[in-house]
Amino acid sequence: MASFLTIDGFYLAASWWNAMLYTLELVLMYRYLTDSRHTTRPCWHKVGMGLLFIFDSTCTFAIFAYVYMFVLLSPVQPPAELYDRLYGSLAAILVSSYASAAAEQLFLTYIFCALTKQRIISGIFCLAVLVHAAFSYTAAALVVKTENTFDHFTLLLSQAGAISCAITDVIIAIALTTAFLRLDTKYAVRRSMHWILRRLMIGIATGGVIVATNTLLTVVLLMKNNPAEPLFFFPQGRMYSLTVLANFLAGNLSPSNATRAQGAGGAPGTSLNSIVFRVGYTTTTMSVTDGPGQAPNGTDSASEDVVVDISPRSDLKNTRRDALALAPDSELGSSSVQLAYETKEKETISIDPEAA
Repeated sequence: MASFLTIDGFYLAASWWNAMLYTLELVLMYRYLTDSRHTTRPCWHKVGMGLLFIFDSTCTFAIFAYVYMFVLLSPVQPPAELYDRLYGSLAAILVSSYASAAAEQLFLTYIFCALTKQRIISGIFCLAVLVHAAFSYTAAALVVKTENTFDHFTLLLSQAGAISCAITDVIIAIALTTAFLRLDTKYAVRRSMHWILRRLMIGIATGGVIVATNTLLTVVLLMKNNPAEPLFFFPQGRMYSLTVLANFLAGNLSPSNATRAQGAGGAPGTSLNSIVFRVGYTTTTMSVTDGPGQAPNGTDSASEDVVVDISPRSDLKNTRRDALALAPDSELGSSSVQLAYETKEKETISIDPEAA
């Protein structure tokens, strides 16, 4: 049995470690919300960030309150009048931590469903999330009711919730990694597509392994009554939130963004939308006072941008011919037609039209 001084030291260290991760989360969240590159993210991404902020803020302040009451107000034995507040704080930590875990798992499940269209498997993942959340929330309710964290049934429910949560993390990570490998093998025909898919595979697989390992370590230390258990239990929700934030900041997480093509020059992040033809032509001008048979006063040079939408397999020669047909009714000059690629970043890269 560890001494009270050792237990108090681990509680203080765990609260500081959690505060560091929470601060990192706030910094990354601020960067995500203010970065101009992420202004086109779906609204539900930002709503999800707001929910994670609420969950993690609640959990962090509950940890501060719990450690303050457990370590500073009662370094040896909590007085009876603090029991309600002490166990209420512990229940808040449980609920908010597993709420963050459920949010992260549902987010990854959505990505899996959007990529594979396998709704039955995605439904099984959602059911697994509900099961481990039910175990954990029931354990939190029993902690408040019995005011005893070492009640046998409460411990069983806590362990069942943590183990099922870790198993869900691992299964979802494996399923997503398999889906990305299949996409990388069958559909990634450009170098940037391989790069995006491999980055996503590494990020999601690593995140799933980290959070699952942390959860399992929490269960093992709790079963052994090890005083180091708060070091892994307190920051559990922050690790889930940081996993989601890291994937958001990595970019291209939305399934629609995951199919973006490689732009001209091999630069990742550009997408071929259309071909712009700059058609040069000449027009003749004649004064209204000129009589029949008189020579024109002069010629004017002009150009017009003709934008033709294309698919990735469009025939460039046919598209060029269509662009010429769209040119104004005038005598085409001797200047060549300029063929250019227009990307989403509004860059225009000219190429030789005859080479097309």
